[in-house]
Amino acid sequence: MGCDRRALDIRVRCSVHSHTGIHERHARIRGARSRDDPRLRLRRGPVLCCSSPLATEWPGRVFSIDQLGCGLSSRPPWPYPRGHRCPVSLAEAYFVDAIEAWRAALSLDTIVLLGHSIGGYIAAAYAERHPERVRQLVLASPAGVPHPPEGLAEVHAKAPRVLKLVRSLVRRGWSPMLLTRDLGMGRRLLTNYMSRRFGDEQPWIAKPLLLNYLLGIWCRSPKSAGGYMVQALMAVGGIPKGSQGEFVYARHPLAERLLALVKLVPRVSLIYGEFDWINWRNGADVARAQQAQPGGAVTGAPIDVWRVAQGTHQHMIDNPRGFADAVLSAIRGAANNGTVLVTAPFGAGFGRHYGAHAKIFKRVTGVKLPQDEDYIEIWAPGQ
Repeated sequence: MGCDRRALDIRVRCSVHSHTGIHERHARIRGARSRDDPRLRLRRGPVLCCSSPLATEWPGRVFSIDQLGCGLSSRPPWPYPRGHRCPVSLAEAYFVDAIEAWRAALSLDTIVLLGHSIGGYIAAAYAERHPERVRQLVLASPAGVPHPPEGLAEVHAKAPRVLKLVRSLVRRGWSPMLLTRDLGMGRRLLTNYMSRRFGDEQPWIAKPLLLNYLLGIWCRSPKSAGGYMVQALMAVGGIPKGSQGEFVYARHPLAERLLALVKLVPRVSLIYGEFDWINWRNGADVARAQQAQPGGAVTGAPIDVWRVAQGTHQHMIDNPRGFADAVLSAIRGAANNGTVLVTAPFGAGFGRHYGAHAKIFKRVTGVKLPQDEDYIEIWAPGQ
């Protein structure tokens, strides 16, 4: 399955809803669909890069939105205690309620909900609270799936003093984004990141535009809810030797929550980059736990776990067409009642023929991750 390469007349509209404060980008093929067709809602960020490829083949409307306090959405002050002093339930509800208000404002009955990274975590929290509104849940490299592994306390105890300071600051509500802004080093740090992170071989990666977008999010806007989201919901992680560890862990991990969600939402799909710092095998463990339900009875449609060729954590930038193929395969593989119609093998890869080539930069921690050499071995049909 590949995205159509023809030049299509795609209508794009951007707007901010006055009473929700949510900024959206709405894409669809001009004159092609009716109001009753399904809606695909993307949690905005790097996912935006694939919204046009998705719009060429998705039979309805595609919305990319910035979460409240992020991007071009409104930036209200954070109303709760910062960092780990804030109850997780309050932090989740703050962002989930904003998404629900946006959905209601557009009179969208049900949606296919897609979120990336921390947006994937919020998307799962939304589906928990409003399962009747979610036709299907697609999580791209969702943050916060596993529980902290054994040995993490020892890793933290042996960490350099500067990393211990960072961990303490995060617990108190600070983040790299806020420090970047306050120290006036945003452009230099982000330019260095962009040069190390993305190569110049792929013409679809508009590095100057992406740099300005990141600067606008992190360094040119007032401090607000978006700046405190990660540290309210996540804790600094670490990767004990021999573990499937990650750099952050959720204060309320998703592992068991996803197993409960498959009973409420018709289908759940997990998509990771081939060299993602979020380890795809943690998502695979959740899917296997679903298959190993007592008595051999699988509740709900089996959880998809797929990978995007030559993709890192921002695989929708590294390989947007491969990512779009994976999303479309997940969506087209299920009927409205959740019955699996078409699927790809467990752990299958997408998008190896699109010319993507990930630039694996040196990890900030200097730690070589197991997934850096955990290559895709099986491929989805036609990929």
